[in-house]
Order: sequence, then C-alpha cells, then structure tokens
Amino acid sequence: MSEISIEEAKRQLMIACPPLYAYIVLNFNYEGVTENSTAYINHGAIILKRWRSDDDYSWFICDIGNSDMYAAIKDFKENFNDDKYTEIYFIGNIPENYDTNGQTVRLKFTCTGKMYDDKDIKILDKSDYSQMTILTNVPEDDSSRAKVFAGNIMQDYEYAEASNVQVLGIFDSSKLAGAVSIADRWGELMHVNNIFVSKDYRGRKYATRLIRAATALHPGVIYTYECHVSNLASIASAKSADYTLVGTFIAC
Repeated sequence: MSEISIEEAKRQLMIACPPLYAYIVLNFNYEGVTENSTAYINHGAIILKRWRSDDDYSWFICDIGNSDMYAAIKDFKENFNDDKYTEIYFIGNIPENYDTNGQTVRLKFTCTGKMYDDKDIKILDKSDYSQMTILTNVPEDDSSRAKVFAGNIMQDYEYAEASNVQVLGIFDSSKLAGAVSIADRWGELMHVNNIFVSKDYRGRKYATRLIRAATALHPGVIYTYECHVSNLASIASAKSADYTLVGTFIAC
C-alpha cells in the first residue's frame, strides 16, 4: 500500500469515472478537510481518508477500473483494523461473487442537467405547507419505506432554505401528488435527495417526471441519484429519467 497525494488520487479517479470522481471529491470540500486528508493506492484501488476533526473521519475505497477490490479491502482491514464508517465504491455493478456480509448495497446513477418542461410541476414555497402536510401524512397501510421517504421529504421542505435544498412538487389539478428534493453541492454537483409520491398516484410515472424536472433546474451540471439495490421502482424511475448507472457502493 503506497501513500500518494490527494491530487494524484483525484487525477486517477477523474480518469476512471468522472461522475464518481465529482461526487467523492466534493466530499472533500469541507473546510480543512483537504489539508488533513490522506490517500493511498493499493491493488489498483484508491483509498481515501477524509478527516473532519482530530477524532472524526471516514474512509472511501474506490475501484478505478480493473482494481483487485478483494485484495484491496483485505489489505485495508489488515493494515488499519478500523471500525470507522467506510464506503466501498465499484464502477458499474458489484461483482456477482462479492460477499457483502450483510452490508447495505446502494446504486449510484448520474445524469447531466438538461431542459424539461412539465406544467404540472413547480418549486414549492412556504405557501404549500398545508399541501405538504397532507402529502406526507401517509396511510397506515403504506410501506415502511414510503413512511421514511415521506418524513425525509418533509424535513427537506422545512429546512430547504437553510440547507441549500430545492423541493419540487407535482400536482394533479390543484392536489399535490408527489415531491422531490435536490441539494446543491457547492454549485458543482446536484444530488437528488429524496422523492415521494402519494400512494394514489404510484405507477403513473410521476417519480420519473419529478426527477426529470429536478434535472432541468441546472442544465449542464452533473446530477447524482442513489437508491437501495432492492428498490426496483426507484431504479426504474432513474433509468426512465435518462440517468446512467455509474457505480455500486457499500456503506459499512
């Protein structure tokens, strides 16, 4: 395992997968993080350690194409014996024979912002509070996943201004049927945070329309979208909105 500069690590990530590079590198843009971070290359994989403070940090282990990720992860565990939170990124799909050991597997999609016009969608403001309250008050027979996303989207709406988030809603006539939130990552990357569609409107491509509308807010900017590997509806919505799968990651 060889220590390399952060700039060299960024360069290799950029060559391997620009969208993944953009997402990971922007995680190093917090104040003071870049100066304190370290990087390694091992078995063709880039390993990044991001410091937030003296005792708070996280690891990123990144495939950069033809990396022996099995060996890189094994060496990482043997060398660092670290129980800190780690994210392991694979370009494309996770290898079929990779043992996730019960860890959460998520997919990351990206798209470049482009124009899209939908008269039923608008940016929500404070006057839409009553509609958002009704939308996110999900019925008892809805799924646990839906309840989580309803809570997340309401939180994004309530703290939108403070957290640099925009929330868009899709309407059926005057009724709010769903919403999506996007977060601005320092003007260089937009992230689709959360999406929720009322149970009465699922299966009608509302999620796809919301994602497309969110992508139209910042043409030419890279967007990222992620979801659990088992969330087939979310995966289908991303693909229908012209997002491309760029990587799989495991949150340890």
